[in-house]
Amino acid sequence: MNMSDPSEQPTPIEPPAPEPMPIGDPPLDPTTADPPPIGDPPSQPQPPIGDPPKSGEHKT
Repeated sequence: MNMSDPSEQPTPIEPPAPEPMPIGDPPLDPTTADPPPIGDPPSQPQPPIGDPPKSGEHKT
């Protein structure tokens, strides 16, 4: 192999590709999944702070 020939450069060692994410629902990881709230959970999910209520009532 001639190092001075750009067409014969040694193949760079590429790092191993990370495992592809599985298609569909990923398994629940206890380290990343949100833990259940302590106490009685709300009957319906709370809207994120900043979003207006979907009921249409305007809080004043």
